Amino acid sequence: MAAINSAKHEVTGVSPHFANFGRDLLLHTDLYAQAEMNTPEDPKIAREMRLSTLKRIHEFVLQRIKKNHEKSKQRYNLRTRQVDFKIGDLVWRRTFTQSSKADQVNKKLDPKFVPAMVKQMIGKNIYVLEDVADGKQGRYHAKDIKAD
Repeated sequence: MAAINSAKHEVTGVSPHFANFGRDLLLHTDLYAQAEMNTPEDPKIAREMRLSTLKRIHEFVLQRIKKNHEKSKQRYNLRTRQVDFKIGDLVWRRTFTQSSKADQVNKKLDPKFVPAMVKQMIGKNIYVLEDVADGKQGRYHAKDIKAD
């Protein structure tokens, strides 16, 4: 547990112990000056010093987390696309066929996409599609739909 609490986090740059208590974890093997551990005689002053230190540390950690979140968000959204299909649009939907020897179906020989019409929007990313060929309806996510 001491190893986990004293390890510096990649995003925050500080250890969990430092983020919670405002100082590094002291192990029995560490050589430290006892004078650094002493606090002022007045408990109110000592409390205010600890609280101000912790507040600065928490603001620093929060800033680092937000910065890393934005960096990760930019990398994650690099290849995403915003699509909006309207009711009645002709689109291509992904087929999810599985190979089956009994049914004599080979997945790699089947078409990957078939034409369909948008019948209804459910939420932001889910669409009810109707196949052009046989009229079969189903719900599909926007990631499985291509524009015509």
